[in-house]
Amino acid sequence: MTMYGRDVDEWRGGMLWATAGLKYNIKHFTRDRERVIQSFNRYTQEIFDMAAKIKSKIASGKVRQQEFEWKGFINVSLTSDQKEAYKAWDVADDDVWDGISTYCAAGYKINLSFNKQNDKFNCTGTGQPASGANNGYAVSAFANTPYEAARVWLFKVSSVLPDVWSEFKTEDADDIG
Repeated sequence: MTMYGRDVDEWRGGMLWATAGLKYNIKHFTRDRERVIQSFNRYTQEIFDMAAKIKSKIASGKVRQQEFEWKGFINVSLTSDQKEAYKAWDVADDDVWDGISTYCAAGYKINLSFNKQNDKFNCTGTGQPASGANNGYAVSAFANTPYEAARVWLFKVSSVLPDVWSEFKTEDADDIG
């Protein structure tokens, strides 16, 4: 695994080496308080030095960031059939939060907020560059509780929308009235 070259492997190796030295000195020289203190000080200095080295590498190198381009909201109003499917949707509470976590790990930004205008909680997921084709698109859901808003959002993106959100076509019946 690399972060800015071989820094992660270098960090891991340095941490293992320093930790092994500290553990050895604590185990074998517990009666020699001064030696354990010196070992601990050396251990913390090695960590500080490794962190400073990595920090300077990060500061000196340019990190290429992908572009975020706002493209708009995907209007997903649930039809009566979809609302019935939602009510019958058998998903455990932990699975909702696991699903939200999965989307976050896949590069989506998830926001839970409260809207005073309609007295509802909102859950909005926005595709970021790491999310691929959904970069720049957002999908929202609302409900009476934060959990329910997150559950509705997860239902929309996992059961109603296609993998590429921009390919979603709204139902004609929902566009009227």
